[in-house]
Amino acid sequence: MGPGSRFALLFLALMLYSMGGDGHPGISRKKYCQSVRMSVYLLNHRFSTAVHHYQNAIEVLSIAKKKCAEIISENGKPKEVLQENIRRSNFLENHHTAVTEIERQIMTEEKKLQSILETIGRTCNAWVQTMPLTPSLRKDIRQQLAEAEIITKDVEKLGQTSTKHASTTTNWTAPESNLMSS
Repeated sequence: MGPGSRFALLFLALMLYSMGGDGHPGISRKKYCQSVRMSVYLLNHRFSTAVHHYQNAIEVLSIAKKKCAEIISENGKPKEVLQENIRRSNFLENHHTAVTEIERQIMTEEKKLQSILETIGRTCNAWVQTMPLTPSLRKDIRQQLAEAEIITKDVEKLGQTSTKHASTTTNWTAPESNLMSS
């Protein structure tokens, strides 16, 4: 057996040894990618929940705007009641505008998150999972997951803010108010 054959056998043995078998220290890339997929799933779930809070808020505000417009359009009310209802309508419109601005921010954050998650997905796709898991790959994925976590937290805050806007306006424009329905 010549030196070239020995080198080829050594190379083959080292390659097999480092492919995530028993000889490879630490976790295999496939197992690591499974845990990464779970993290991505949880981030997506949190993001979706925050968007759902936003959607509920915009729905509540839209209903309140319609009710307010109906009340203002009714005739035969004293002038001071009409002025108060117009003031409430303006208050409601300001909150609706603020929540609409939140939508733009959520859309921007969603694009960033999708880009990061697509990068992670390419790193952990089926055929790549057979390659060795390197420390630099782990570091890259950790950084990407950290960025995705920050984006998700920002969107959760935006969802909470939109919910606060909606609850503020529904409390303030509540039908029990004697001015709006007088």
